Amino acid sequence: ETSLSQQNEHESTTPYDDVFRTLIVKGGNLIIPFLNEMFREDPPIRMDASIASVANEHFLDLGQGRQVKLTTDSILVIDQNPYHIECQSYEDKTMLLRTCQYDWLSAMPGSLVEGDTIHIPLPYSGILYLRRTTQTPETMFVQYHHPQGGELRYPVRTLSLRNYTLEDMISKHLFFLMPFYLFNFEEELKHYDENKAAREDVIHSLDRLLGYLNQMFSKGYLNIYQYGLITDMLRKGTDSLTQKYKSARKELDETMGGK
Repeated sequence: ETSLSQQNEHESTTPYDDVFRTLIVKGGNLIIPFLNEMFREDPPIRMDASIASVANEHFLDLGQGRQVKLTTDSILVIDQNPYHIECQSYEDKTMLLRTCQYDWLSAMPGSLVEGDTIHIPLPYSGILYLRRTTQTPETMFVQYHHPQGGELRYPVRTLSLRNYTLEDMISKHLFFLMPFYLFNFEEELKHYDENKAAREDVIHSLDRLLGYLNQMFSKGYLNIYQYGLITDMLRKGTDSLTQKYKSARKELDETMGGK
């Protein structure tokens, strides 16, 4: 039990989790095109849907006075429908199990007992992967098996950032993904100093992204608060991603107006 708690506490403090949670809490309806892309519901969630955040800390009772604190990345209620999204920088074989635990813990406060039956409203559940993963399917499943033979197959949707170009993000209005965009250029960052083509590719891509954000702000599609939030989170994510690459960090900071 201790290792699970320690692992969760460690994951909850990464810069990328901080960026993700800040976007969740402060981004308002920026998350809606992302959720529509992940879950592909018909009809899609409306941009003017009501959004409420839910506390992300839960305690698992182990009995005999022992508890483990589990921290989820995000739980939202949108038009009365619960959504639970986790953000992962690397593929993790325990992620599906932990997602299942968080789903149940987040659902329990909304449970309802009627007669001899308890109704548990499980959320829409999904995982955002920031780095390329090995054969990650679009949907994973948690399958519950009853000892008398009954089964419940519960879907967990996945979305891999590496599957989305800047053109994809622009055409689908995926502003929520843009602060993580430079994850797609980790290989180029490794060769930033000695490879001119890699350096130009990273700078050109960042310039295009910033140009698009400026354009959307000028046209009123993004308000000043959303524009500032996206660019601040882009800076924070880029700064963390380039910690090992000093020249890249300096030049990208200047590109984003660091001076």
